[in-house]
Amino acid sequence: MKKHSFAKSERLLKSAEFARVKRLGKKQFTENFTAHLLSTQTERTRIGISISARVANAVKRNRIKRLIREFFRLNKDALPPSTDALITAKKDSSKNTYAQTEIELKRLFKKGPL
Repeated sequence: MKKHSFAKSERLLKSAEFARVKRLGKKQFTENFTAHLLSTQTERTRIGISISARVANAVKRNRIKRLIREFFRLNKDALPPSTDALITAKKDSSKNTYAQTEIELKRLFKKGPL
């Protein structure tokens, strides 16, 4: 598999997976993001992205999702292995640049799951 790909197996896809991570995962906060991190038995780190409809419009929501996916795609080797992560963006995160997003998400993953 390509190093910087974002395969389907690296995503949380089912609503049951999202609910499990949200219910059992360790909650981490930054100014613009909330993460639920859960250790798993799988070999790879998987990510799910949740953006509230309260974020102004679809263009801004999609931009936030693209920034988070790009961070994951480029930094997945440096992230803790065997972790499921649910990243939720707060309302003002649409104003962030990629560099700001990267700093905040690295801070979230640095704390890691229990």
